[in-house]
Amino acid sequence: MYHLRKGDYSNWFGQILKDDILASEAEKIERQENILAKESKRLIKEIVNQHYTGS
Repeated sequence: MYHLRKGDYSNWFGQILKDDILASEAEKIERQENILAKESKRLIKEIVNQHYTGS
């Protein structure tokens, strides 16, 4: 949750991977105030899988 709340996932996707679309999707998850750690992990994994594997 520490990294989620700091916006580290969207920053990493955007700045390191240079993937602004994935960064934008991660930022939407990071902005959800009441999200649980387990759910945020599932959603981040889901957007990565969809974006890079299409599944």
